Amino acid sequence: MAYQLVCSRCGSIAEQEPAYQCRRCGGIMEFQYNNPAYLVEPEKPGIFRFSSVLPVEDVRPAESMGEGGTPLIPSVAVGPENGLEQAFFKLESLNPSGSFKDRALAVAMNCAARFGLKKMIIASSGNAAASAAAYAARSGAELTAVVPESTPENKIGQILCHGGRVVKVPGNYSRSYAVCREMAEKYGWFDLTTTFINPYAREGYKTIGYEIFEQLGRRTPDAVVLPTGAGPILAAVYQAFAELGRMGLAERMPKLICVQAKNCGPIASAFLRNAARVEPCADPKPTLASGINDSLMGYAGDGDYTLDCIRRSGGTAVLLDEEEIRQSVFRLAEEGVYAEPAGAVSAAAMARLAESGFLRKSDTVVGVVTGHGLKNPLAREAKIPAVASAAELARILGEG
Repeated sequence: MAYQLVCSRCGSIAEQEPAYQCRRCGGIMEFQYNNPAYLVEPEKPGIFRFSSVLPVEDVRPAESMGEGGTPLIPSVAVGPENGLEQAFFKLESLNPSGSFKDRALAVAMNCAARFGLKKMIIASSGNAAASAAAYAARSGAELTAVVPESTPENKIGQILCHGGRVVKVPGNYSRSYAVCREMAEKYGWFDLTTTFINPYAREGYKTIGYEIFEQLGRRTPDAVVLPTGAGPILAAVYQAFAELGRMGLAERMPKLICVQAKNCGPIASAFLRNAARVEPCADPKPTLASGINDSLMGYAGDGDYTLDCIRRSGGTAVLLDEEEIRQSVFRLAEEGVYAEPAGAVSAAAMARLAESGFLRKSDTVVGVVTGHGLKNPLAREAKIPAVASAAELARILGEG
């Protein structure tokens, strides 16, 4: 293969694959490509048109559903109302399974096939497991999803519909992560968990950055706003623009903005108090944004890695309360976009940062919408009348 897996902490190179954490120091593994190039191959499906910067070989039909290529739409509500002239939303909610996780699972399943692995396990708050179940169904793999007991039923239903096995674990996502990790290590199942533990999956997220660059006419945005759990999506977008910079294409790094819930936001909290390291959230509270409710208990180093990416990019972090998260869904709905709460938080963060002056009027800003509203539906309260005739309807509408 035309890459090496290198430890971000001690520089050790993985001697065999699949590799997760560094065997020497437990650090996060990073891909380093021998000859990275912005070589788009349009004949390949989905994100695999960026194969020159992905750890893939041959792409088989079972490993792609045309993921990626999601729309980048100009904002008609949030941006204009907050004085932002160049605000956009990247609709990752329009991937095949309804979330950005499809990018990660397409790459991970390709690598699993190369390694000859058919038994998969994943810790997930819902979206990653739903995506994994879809790709496992296509490839004939066996999938077990370990999810928190609070996982939305819509997401569990999606996993089951594809034939995945679901196991619920009491507590938050970190508990699911621990159970999954132990099972993978003990029995040799391929760990598809889309935190930093699986570097193959994380590479798929990187294509979000490549697409943003491409869709802006090969320009770098001033800022990218990202819903954040442990942070692999933020770190992957950082990596994409770092690679584009080394290729001489991106002239700078966009400011990366981490958005978390006040009820469980260890990375944003560490940034806002200027802490050197991330402290796991010892008492995480439930949040509407269940998809980013990650306490980092047991793997706070993931948060440290994300925190470093935020700082190196010149970015910032935002903590949202539950009402702000709720209003994010409704603000995006005014854009014509239906997003789950965790996927919608970039809207509220964008407004907050425009008000504070962090985002300027002329900045090109991209808010990433990570999950579809049907994943975890939220609706406005309304009284819905019932009518038996057009005459009744006309009276209600004031036309009688």
